[in-house]
Amino acid sequence: MYILTSASAFKLQKILSKRLGRELDEEELNQAHEALMGFAEALMDLEPSENKPITNNHTIKKSKQSIENNKYVTV
Repeated sequence: MYILTSASAFKLQKILSKRLGRELDEEELNQAHEALMGFAEALMDLEPSENKPITNNHTIKKSKQSIENNKYVTV
């Protein structure tokens, strides 16, 4: 079981209230936290497929673009 600290509750409330257009009550906030932690656990339990490489094309493109943009010319 994960404990909802005041710092993480504040962050979660900020994100969800922006998304929902209202603040969540304490029960809703705790339910959202439990769901988020359950989702995180499920992601950690996933095993990568041997047939598919683990890549994120968007991240790779951004990394290449960042490298190109940050090249310096030395004289």
